Amino acid sequence: MIIDFLRLSFIRLFRNKKNAFYVIVLSLFTVVLLSLLTFKNSLINYIDNFIIKNIGFRTISVSPRDDVEDFGYSDLISINHVQDVHSANYDTASVESTFKSDELDGYIDLVYANYSILPTNVVGEKFDADDTGFAICPIDFLPSSEAFNLLVDEKKFLSGYELLNTSFQINYYSYLFDGKRLIENDKYIKEFKIVGIYDAKKVMNPSNTCYISKKDMEEIKSITTVNNENTIYGFMVVVDNIKNVELVLNDLEKKGFSRVNIRSQIDYDIINKILFACNIVVSVIMASIVIIIINYTKKKYFNDIKSIGLLMTMGYSNNIIVFIYLLEIVYSSIFSYLIGLFLFLIIYNLIKFYFLKGLIYSGFEILLHLNTFLISVFVVIFTSIIVALLYFLKNKRKNINLMIEGDD
Repeated sequence: MIIDFLRLSFIRLFRNKKNAFYVIVLSLFTVVLLSLLTFKNSLINYIDNFIIKNIGFRTISVSPRDDVEDFGYSDLISINHVQDVHSANYDTASVESTFKSDELDGYIDLVYANYSILPTNVVGEKFDADDTGFAICPIDFLPSSEAFNLLVDEKKFLSGYELLNTSFQINYYSYLFDGKRLIENDKYIKEFKIVGIYDAKKVMNPSNTCYISKKDMEEIKSITTVNNENTIYGFMVVVDNIKNVELVLNDLEKKGFSRVNIRSQIDYDIINKILFACNIVVSVIMASIVIIIINYTKKKYFNDIKSIGLLMTMGYSNNIIVFIYLLEIVYSSIFSYLIGLFLFLIIYNLIKFYFLKGLIYSGFEILLHLNTFLISVFVVIFTSIIVALLYFLKNKRKNINLMIEGDD
């Protein structure tokens, strides 16, 4: 008889129109819950990766000291965990390149580097500080100012593997100050050979960022910088690991460097507001799912109360009755969750691999986490089981005769 009741419960799930409405509504709420949890986890993962992988979060801008001959360079380079120290003027340079075309504006960001601070995942060769004419560019290379956009057109990317060991030229200018503004003076051209390529996503760099040597950066900056006699640039101090930044900051303070800033920083106020809004919406969705389950279970309890009374008079044990009573509710919840999960996975794949495929080049990935599924399963399926059990325990105190008569 139990097997027959199993079959009957499964058939009733599809024949009862109220069940169909419950399944549809719960499925839609499941899709929304999974989507919100996925977005929240992806955002947190992106921020964590950005802080850990991007060198800007372990690069400290330090003002020079005018009370020592080398402005504090010797003290800086002697600090534990300091990987490199260079002039703030030599940090980056944005230049035009021969990659310019109808679709690309050709702008690339040249970044100072030496062997010790280059990305570890370089394919090809690296260079030293005194080498010249060499560049290391991204595997997915977008020589354009569009590289700073969160969404980019993947068709515009150039293959770093095809560019490896090829050369390109950059244009840069000297400037004159006319009293009001800087004006371009002489044009200079320099050629670079791409001796190595790297995965910009793994170090969270814009995809137009190429590394060049200290010697080349000094040459470019000596032309593009308008200096006066009193100009003294600060230093960029590169720490070996994000975990050691606080230690270096403490040492800088002890050595008398008062004006220091971490080069890259995140506006945590905005991030916290976004995450707070996500938590509020997720809480509302969870509460809505619980309310839907309670209302459905309550109505089902009233509809099935006569059947439960009959089972009691027939001598079924409480365990058997609990099992039978939970069947249709569990069927409904599991079926609803599976439909919601199926719809979510379709939407997820459409967004990740079609609509927002360009996001991957910025380092932002839409990820699926195990806790997303565990939370959603608990809210949708286990909550329905718990609610159903509570109603059954309440039902046990009813008079059997009243239950048979259908009394509420």
